[in-house]
Amino acid sequence: MPGLGGDWQRLHPLSPLVRAGRGVAALVVILLIPAAGGHHSGLDSLIHLGLLVVVVALAVITWLVTRWRVEGGVLRVESGLIRRT
Repeated sequence: MPGLGGDWQRLHPLSPLVRAGRGVAALVVILLIPAAGGHHSGLDSLIHLGLLVVVVALAVITWLVTRWRVEGGVLRVESGLIRRT
């Protein structure tokens, strides 16, 4: 079984979609409030797309820097760009 031998494992590959989904849901709420006024421009659409790309990129980065393993019956989770040993 993966992770039980003490080797570091990554989270499930679909984890970034779940994490990004939470951010996208928050963005939809935030971005719909100004959109209710009816003023749309090409720049607004570009900004919205840029925000979506940033949220997805952050979710993928978080997935890349998070790992786990079971060590002596204890679950160890490490996360972050910089780790100390």
